[in-house]
Amino acid sequence: MEYSSIEDIRNNSKMQNLVIISFAVYVFALYVFSNNIATIRYANIPLAVFIFLSGVQFLLSGKVFMNYAIIQVFFFAFFCVLSFIWAIDIQYASTRIFTVVQLFVLVFLSYQVFHNIKGSYALLDILFYAGIGLCVYSVVVYTPSGILETITTSERLGALIGNENLVARNFAVTAVVGFHYMITRRNLLSIILTPLSVILILATKSRSGISLMVVGFLILLYYSFGKKYKLRFVILLSLIALIVNFLGQQEWLSQVSSRVKAVSESLITGSVSDASTKFRFQLLRHGWESFKEHPAVGFGVGASYVLTMGTYYHNNYIQLLVECGLLGFLLYYSIHIYLLRGLLAKLKEDSVAIVLFSLVILSLIYDFSTSSYYDKLTYVFFSMSATVLSTNNVRTTYHKCR
Repeated sequence: MEYSSIEDIRNNSKMQNLVIISFAVYVFALYVFSNNIATIRYANIPLAVFIFLSGVQFLLSGKVFMNYAIIQVFFFAFFCVLSFIWAIDIQYASTRIFTVVQLFVLVFLSYQVFHNIKGSYALLDILFYAGIGLCVYSVVVYTPSGILETITTSERLGALIGNENLVARNFAVTAVVGFHYMITRRNLLSIILTPLSVILILATKSRSGISLMVVGFLILLYYSFGKKYKLRFVILLSLIALIVNFLGQQEWLSQVSSRVKAVSESLITGSVSDASTKFRFQLLRHGWESFKEHPAVGFGVGASYVLTMGTYYHNNYIQLLVECGLLGFLLYYSIHIYLLRGLLAKLKEDSVAIVLFSLVILSLIYDFSTSSYYDKLTYVFFSMSATVLSTNNVRTTYHKCR
């Protein structure tokens, strides 16, 4: 099966190219600027440009292309809007509703743009190059010597860019996509970028980021080699295990390994040693008790900030149950289920499906450590996955506007 990349789209109209470029700029800005209050406006500007340009193109085309995933995102966004009626705080509810509706518009318009491009490497290229931009930006902000210092000391990389765990998630996505390109393309850029992403993840000392990277690598290895080349898979898996074990014993990585070991021990023994993990477990218990008060439809979007007195639950599953109840929870995660089932059916014939399958899985894992139902990159994954499913017209319908 042939795939196109960004360079292969030059035959499209100038308007189409302009829309694609604006989307690429937005994803780059999303990686670099969206997690910092001081720089978030730099991400909102290219988003507005993309929505305007793609909206004009959509209206001029007179066509609407739909996929079940797009419809599911619509119903979830609609439910969030309805929750304004019973929301316990109108101000926070309004802000959250605006974000979710904005994300539906992003998913809908990006699907209109990319559904008819032959293959899906164009979207994956955008993620890849945005990751390169994030790595370069991080090296410029922290300098090479500063990055090495954060690895060997208690300092964490990421605060100057945004939230450390969100930055680590973006590095993990970059590492997974780069690793995919190392397997499929074997080009110099991916060979350089992937180790750099790994180094930057270690510098963040983010337990969730490190976990996402490792799981992503394992999924890619299994579906790329595990079924067809079992011996090669076992050799690569053993090599990774040896490398991880070797790095875990190094003194200069003691700060990183200690944070990872703390989580591992709490999961295995049930004991909690560090203050951060204790606080998160307290929030989970509080959230579960709050959910039981309004289990059907929750307290309304944005309620967590009020219920936790100024923070959030650090767990998307609990936060959705509290704010949207069981109904909103099922609406949101039905999107993941549909995409995973569709991507799973295409793994043998489409290597892009493998990496997107891993990214959706990583989103589900990431949801244990943060609240993501209003996370923009998650919805970019939704749109990309729906586009992959549309390449062979999988449950895709076409309507002509009159």
